[in-house]
Amino acid sequence: MLLASTILLIGYTHAFHSNDVNEAFYAQENNHQYMSLVQLIGFQDTPPVDRSTRLLHSKLIFRPNDGPNECAWTYVVCDGQGIVRSITWSDWTVALPSGLNLHWLPQTLERVRIENIYFTSSQPFSIRNLPKAALEVTLDSCNIPGTPDLTALPAHLESLSLRQNCLTGTVLFTELPQAIQTIDLRGNFIEVVVVDNSALPMAFRKAHVSSRNGRVKVHGVEVSGDPIDARISLYSVNRQGLEVDQNGNPFVHAWRSENY
Repeated sequence: MLLASTILLIGYTHAFHSNDVNEAFYAQENNHQYMSLVQLIGFQDTPPVDRSTRLLHSKLIFRPNDGPNECAWTYVVCDGQGIVRSITWSDWTVALPSGLNLHWLPQTLERVRIENIYFTSSQPFSIRNLPKAALEVTLDSCNIPGTPDLTALPAHLESLSLRQNCLTGTVLFTELPQAIQTIDLRGNFIEVVVVDNSALPMAFRKAHVSSRNGRVKVHGVEVSGDPIDARISLYSVNRQGLEVDQNGNPFVHAWRSENY
């Protein structure tokens, strides 16, 4: 009986200890994600609310009464443990005069949709800053500079849209995550696309790459010298504002994602 009681007591002690550890873990994660979101929107603390911003309560990212409860922020969705999983922001839904520092996206995010809110940072944006848990990422019209390294996409990412930004350079479709289905890089300043047809994932459906510089065409290269896989569409915007393919012919969209 004594042995059984001792084992039972140890079991209860272990259970209580596990609960304490779990609570401490989630508390630490929640505090970290709160600080990340504060850095993301450019505020070090609750922003001051004066008379003019009170008139914009419907577009504030959070109200003064929300305090550190980031799960109550505008269009921020958390799971049952209080871990942030989704953000949907645009200039229509929130007012962020300081812009966004995308280096601080919480790594637990599965879905990110941010549109028409400028990226503001002295450091260039890197694909490696995207959340590791991301499944869908849309960062459209955010004034993002740099060259997107598609070889560094999150392992489980299914959809990526970086439309109407300031992306430049050479983009590699040579080592994509196996889950990726769609990539949209329209309306940037990308000049060269390198493709390995044999390395495109089975799940891959379509990619669009276009340049909005009328004097620069997007050039495509397949590593083995073959024609580029038809699922990858390359085109430019000419001086008349028309979308044309690499031969100057009008471009016809054969695909539109449900996200756009």
